[in-house]
Amino acid sequence: MFRGGVTMTWEELFGKAAAFAGSLPPGILINLSHSDCHNTGIVVVWYWAY
Repeated sequence: MFRGGVTMTWEELFGKAAAFAGSLPPGILINLSHSDCHNTGIVVVWYWAY
């Protein structure tokens, strides 16, 4: 889970989450989801853990 706020832009937040998702081995990434709650962005990277 990646959380951003007033100190991080949406682009930076999504960039960090995308970089992590891109570093996962092939076949274990399930999905990415995002939410905004009172100017705090949250991105969750869903993946299979072995």
